[in-house]
Amino acid sequence: MPADTMKSNVKLAIRSAKFTDIPALLVLVEEAYRGGKATVAWKNEHDMVTGPRTSQDELSKYITATESSILVLESESESGTFAGCVCVEKHGADAHIGLLAVSPSFQNQGVGRRLLEYAENYGQTQFGCTSGVMWVLSGRDELLEFYRRRGYEKTGETVPFPAEEFGVTLLKGPPLFIVIRRRF
Repeated sequence: MPADTMKSNVKLAIRSAKFTDIPALLVLVEEAYRGGKATVAWKNEHDMVTGPRTSQDELSKYITATESSILVLESESESGTFAGCVCVEKHGADAHIGLLAVSPSFQNQGVGRRLLEYAENYGQTQFGCTSGVMWVLSGRDELLEFYRRRGYEKTGETVPFPAEEFGVTLLKGPPLFIVIRRRF
């Protein structure tokens, strides 16, 4: 896929993640979701949930499965320096898009929007999906607005937040995932 030049003049290239990327992906995801380092408060959920966002096992599963992939946006000049990542998983005609994480040092540069576009394109071209589906933690209204501007709409469905499964602590709750969808 093509390389992009972000505002910081760092050239970034998108590719599928490999097993050797897992340690860097764990750091990226934890900082982006729970690290409290976001440059804009709504881009982080550290005030709602504490504990791990993902695990080595979960990342391994997405990397090895035939109907999922983790895409990483990586510096062309510094291998292993990730601006962000996103997971795409085929569920019938839907591309489930998740784990969208932008490194705090690359926030406010269009990386999240670009990763979403890559994920949607990947779902269409690699899996033949006709729509994108995402689960957004309730209470993240600004994030829902970001996705709404990109064509996603609430489906009216919600999914319980499985805090016990992941060993996290809810600081505000009880949260649900709000299901949103965009037809391609």
